[in-house]
Amino acid sequence: MKRLLAVLCCLLLVVAACTSGSEKVKLRVLASPELSDLGPILDDLREETGIELEMDFQGTVNESTALIPGRAAHDLAWLSTDRFFQLDFRRAADKGSGHWPPRP
Repeated sequence: MKRLLAVLCCLLLVVAACTSGSEKVKLRVLASPELSDLGPILDDLREETGIELEMDFQGTVNESTALIPGRAAHDLAWLSTDRFFQLDFRRAADKGSGHWPPRP
């Protein structure tokens, strides 16, 4: 959890450095439901940096399908695990299809 928070903070610092103080930045974040208790921290982040994270909490299985290249509707993903994503990727590689997500 600490590593995820550190990565997110680094990303947000980069975004904040690339904007002027008057600009408001809103990022859509695909997130695991386990992160829903970070609301107060995200409010502090918005007040201090002007960056608002619009969290879209989805279950792990839905998250993996929401990350399909070319179909993603989020600016970044903050997931508790990539296990299902990795399983789908391995399954596609095992079938030799070269496509992700795997086709039936």
